[in-house]
Amino acid sequence: MYRSGGFYFLPTAPLDFKNVKVEKVRDGTGFFSKTRELLKKKAEEFAIEHGWEDGLKTFKAEFQEWLLAVAEKGIARALTTHPIYTLKNDLKGIAISAVLEKVEMSDDKLVVTLSLVQFGYTILISVLFLLLVFGMAAFLFTNPEWGLAIVAIDSIGS
Repeated sequence: MYRSGGFYFLPTAPLDFKNVKVEKVRDGTGFFSKTRELLKKKAEEFAIEHGWEDGLKTFKAEFQEWLLAVAEKGIARALTTHPIYTLKNDLKGIAISAVLEKVEMSDDKLVVTLSLVQFGYTILISVLFLLLVFGMAAFLFTNPEWGLAIVAIDSIGS
């Protein structure tokens, strides 16, 4: 979805992370790494000793399901609130945003809608602004006392 110069991800169906595997990025060699490994070993031995292996496996599976559900919601929210791409604030980006009306996906194809009416409005507003600026400059050249009055009023306030 295109909004205010940025492209946002708008899912048409709920996100599904069934093919995602959670991996450790790196093994920690911090202060408690040996203690953590020892506790993990002791907990597994305790579970095996008391016949709780199935409970441990069930807990791991349920925890992973919960973690994936939370991740799906969080990632969907982040992708819809933060743009995945924004147009640059240069001449090309301004020209594209002046003509671009909407961008959407339709049947696995990217559909870009350009609007000449929106481009016409942008050009009209730009021309009116330039005429206003040139008109003010011409007025101040022909009536320099107005410019001096503005400077004097500004210096009194300072």
